[in-house]
Amino acid sequence: MIVRSFRGVVAPGNDATFYAIVRARVAAFRRSNSMIESHIARRTTTEGDRFLITTHWPDWDALQRWAGRDLEKPWGFDELLPYLVSWEIEHFEEIAIDDDPAVPNVRL
Repeated sequence: MIVRSFRGVVAPGNDATFYAIVRARVAAFRRSNSMIESHIARRTTTEGDRFLITTHWPDWDALQRWAGRDLEKPWGFDELLPYLVSWEIEHFEEIAIDDDPAVPNVRL
């Protein structure tokens, strides 16, 4: 599984509009793409809302079909950019720990 992390800072006073756009898009993506799940989180600071949006994809091909050519830009880049102070995107390959015989059983 591929985990896509889109995080940044929303410009002060733009949080309602930004999150409305994000909510609508994530809902549409869940219905029409091979996205497995997504999470939207926020933390309010004096510089603006810090946000974290993660989307989970079955493989690189599915993510590429959804994102298009440039995986390093957010979906709807032109629409979202005016509301952001800063942003970054990262991609990670999930490590399945339940199936790994090298991971010892640890009691917590």
